[in-house]
Amino acid sequence: MTRETPDQLIIEHKSTGIAVVALILALALCFVGLSNMRAEPVTGILTILAGIAGFFGMLALFGERNMLVLDRPAGTATLSQLTPRGLMRWHFDLADVAGAEHRITRAKKGGNHHWAALVVQGGMDAGTHNLSRQGLNNPAPKEMTDTINRWLGSDKGANTHEDNPRHPGQLILENNPIWLAVFLALFSLAFIGVGLLVMGVAFWFGLIFFCSGLFVAVVFSTAFIRRTQLILDRPGNRVERRRRSLLGYEKTHWQLDHLDRAIIQTGQGNHKQSTARAALVFDGGMDAGTHPITIVYASGGGAARAANAINRWLAAKA
Repeated sequence: MTRETPDQLIIEHKSTGIAVVALILALALCFVGLSNMRAEPVTGILTILAGIAGFFGMLALFGERNMLVLDRPAGTATLSQLTPRGLMRWHFDLADVAGAEHRITRAKKGGNHHWAALVVQGGMDAGTHNLSRQGLNNPAPKEMTDTINRWLGSDKGANTHEDNPRHPGQLILENNPIWLAVFLALFSLAFIGVGLLVMGVAFWFGLIFFCSGLFVAVVFSTAFIRRTQLILDRPGNRVERRRRSLLGYEKTHWQLDHLDRAIIQTGQGNHKQSTARAALVFDGGMDAGTHPITIVYASGGGAARAANAINRWLAAKA
């Protein structure tokens, strides 16, 4: 949704499609659970709880409402991102906003992700700021870019930047621990469901199961479920790591020219299973040293793929 006047431009984007899909899946699971209540009460209750938890889980991971407000009389630009886990807001001087860029990144499973990004050339937050957390596969980012540049009177949006090895302007890596969240949700729901059923026979025993499920859901989700985004921005000479959890939002900045390479840190998981995480090595600046991208170690090849992608991008010529 766009509202435009000579003095003010407001661009708003909501992840309505994700909310609709999450609601349909939740309603389907709740319907199945209600149908099985008489025959299999335990399965019915767990299915209903899984639908409710899945709905709020999908909204927490992917739901967002983004708003950009450019105000000429006030001389300000405000970017807001509202999610179920809180509100984030950035303020810029309108004079520092050079324009907007349309960026294209390659998706892992084919196709492209499109982003609209605000280019800020001054102040503490100089660099490129994406107008949304999620890349889109529709023309909306290009339309946003054209609208912003037309309102600003800038021709910056005439160029579309495709982030690939031939034009390595920006690299964006994301880590969404979806399967871990699903596992914790199912594990917690199992304890909660058993607790609810047992309460009628043995109240205190059922209460222990119920509280154990809540404890796992809250504590383990807070400790381990973090959505991490890493942005390497060559034009802005910026490295930005964003982490979002139930506790809030954390953002860390470094200078790109201080980034030497990415490495793989290994650990030891359960049953002597090897785990790993990717880390950034900085050889200059106030934060020189090694900084992990994610807090937790994980099995699989995700860490190696991330480190290799970063090192290839750093070695590429603009």
